[in-house]
Formats: sequence, structure tokens, C-alpha cells
Amino acid sequence: MFSIGDLVRFEIETDDGFTERHYAIVDQFRKRDGSFYRRTPTKPFATFLEPEHTHTQVLPLSHLTPAVDDFEITDDRTVINKDAGPWIDYTYKCLRCAAYTYKAADIMAIHKQSNQRVRLCNGCWKPYEPALLGHQALLYQRDCKTTILELRAAPELLTGPADTSLYGRADADTYREWADTFPWLVPAPAAELYKKWKEQRASAAA
Repeated sequence: MFSIGDLVRFEIETDDGFTERHYAIVDQFRKRDGSFYRRTPTKPFATFLEPEHTHTQVLPLSHLTPAVDDFEITDDRTVINKDAGPWIDYTYKCLRCAAYTYKAADIMAIHKQSNQRVRLCNGCWKPYEPALLGHQALLYQRDCKTTILELRAAPELLTGPADTSLYGRADADTYREWADTFPWLVPAPAAELYKKWKEQRASAAA
């Protein structure tokens, strides 16, 4: 059961075969025919949503997922400051106000699918903050559609020979660099082939 103000996720299948994850706040409930409830509903059927990166939606509640399922949120300073180096006094600063106050981050959100993360102080943290990470992952997906489609059609592009010249750069090098940067966007067959290729390379070098 969802409530007004809840952050939810829904998915859209695009014409070019992509599944997009969108996030929005439950704004109001609707009846099965899309009309409004005159009183507070006890068992609402659908909700009206205004997502940032697609048109407004009226969706059955059964099509929604609690957004919290897609994120890890922690206020554990040990976890937040893991890998923080001496150049920042071993403490990550708030992403929003660090340039002005150098306040330490109090809370961190991680988008599980993409591993995108944000660290903020309590003053800058907003309930909608996790959705912004999800939107960032969505925009990366949209920007990389051409590469994803190419690897869907030809996974072997990831395992082509490297350019061993001093200044050259093979197409395969570019694909591998992209795959290492956006591993969650690599199509499954290409990802499996690339994994085996790296294992073979590691065995040969051992």
C-alpha cells in the first residue's frame, strides 16, 4: 500500500527495446477509469505521477515499486568515509555545500544498479535525493544507446585486438574503456564474453 508523498519507481519499455526506470512521488490517487476520488480512498487503484524525464502517468499501483528497493541509504560514518584519503582529511564532504562550508557528509545514497552515489550533509538531504541518482543512471543509458545497440548486435567488439602503436587507439580499446566505466549498461552476452576475455588475458599474463 502506497501513501501520498511516497517515492516510487516504474518502468517504461521504449520502441527501440530499452527498459527505462523512472522515479516519481505519489501525488494523488485515481480510480480505475482515471477519475478522482471524492473522498480519501481506502483501497486506491491507481496514482497520478509527474516524472522528470517522461510524460505524466496514471498507473495502477500494481505497476509501482517502492523506490527504496533500488537504493542503499546509510548514515554510518565508517561506510560513508570508506576510501576517503588524506587529501580530504579522511572525510568526504557534502557534495552540495562543500565548496562553501566544507561540512562533512552525514548520509550517503547508492543506486544499486549503477553504483552511482551521493554524499550529503543532513541540511542538504531531501527525501527525493535518491531519485536523482536513478535519473542520472537513466540519462547515461539514453546517451549510450548507440554503443549498447552495437554491442547487442556484435558482442565481439569488446574483445578485438588492442592497438599496440605508440599513439594509436583501436575501436576495441574504446569499447572496453566504455564497458569498464558503465558495466551495468553492457548487454549480458557482451558482458559474459568480456569477462572470459579478461580471465584469459589474466591467465596468459600469470
